[in-house]
Amino acid sequence: DKTVRVWDMESGRCKIMLQGHLDSVNSVAISPESNTIVSGSGDETVRVWDIESGQCHNTLQGHMGNIQSVASSPDGKTVVSGSNDRTVRVWDMESGE
Repeated sequence: DKTVRVWDMESGRCKIMLQGHLDSVNSVAISPESNTIVSGSGDETVRVWDIESGQCHNTLQGHMGNIQSVASSPDGKTVVSGSNDRTVRVWDMESGE
């Protein structure tokens, strides 16, 4: 449904729904240190979300195929994404470069 949902493990309820991708979400990673969630989608973008507010801080663009995998560094400063375009990209989470 093109969303990312954050669930409360105790209650089993959805705490927040992150909306903005234009295609299915294929991969999600959490960076607790920076309080962010990173998601990769079939819309060829990686989005960086604030866990508390649900706001999208940055949209990382540059892949020419579906994003299949995302990972965040422990300090929350770097994102790595892998795509069907046969590339892996390393991004600065703040600048998007």
